[in-house]
Amino acid sequence: REAAEIAQALTSAKIASRDERERIRDAIGGFRFDSPYGKEIHRVLSHGIGIHHAGLLPKYRLLVEQLSQRGLLKVICGTDTLGVGVNIPIRTVLFTKLAKFNGQKVTHLKVRDFQQIAGRAGRKGFDDRGWVVSQAPEDAIARRKEQAKGNHAGSRRKSKKKLTRSSRDGDVSWTAETLQRLISSPPEALRSRFRLTNGMVLDL
Repeated sequence: REAAEIAQALTSAKIASRDERERIRDAIGGFRFDSPYGKEIHRVLSHGIGIHHAGLLPKYRLLVEQLSQRGLLKVICGTDTLGVGVNIPIRTVLFTKLAKFNGQKVTHLKVRDFQQIAGRAGRKGFDDRGWVVSQAPEDAIARRKEQAKGNHAGSRRKSKKKLTRSSRDGDVSWTAETLQRLISSPPEALRSRFRLTNGMVLDL
């Protein structure tokens, strides 16, 4: 949902030029956007913006990957589906959060997940370098804006009011130290949970 919301918001930023939008239109050609959500995907793609997450039909994800490989998309708003088995030219990876829902609760990203996603930036054969950027939490951004307002007004007094956190219940915050830990720590060990049973052999 958040990936789609960000993509929708970016359509007003005029990311792609008229010529670039024409090239996207030609590349899409007669592709059929025949699902209920298809028209919205088509509209976002026409602005040079891709969407990539597990909730999309495979044909839409494949189209986004193909357009990106041709250098036609400026931005892809996605989840960590982009971090697995997809080799497309991405110069910069922007993490809007350093936390994700793991099926039970929201926790910080694991080092291996962070490195897998970050590894999309500067892919060999496409770029000679890449950038990885992490966005600060919303409460930290709000605090910085309040401080800027106070400095701009020339007020040197420290505000005694505490900013109330605007994030939703269950959200997990992070800091610059969290990012540094994800960058410098070794990835967690992978342990196979696959067990071959007699029943599986009989089934085969």
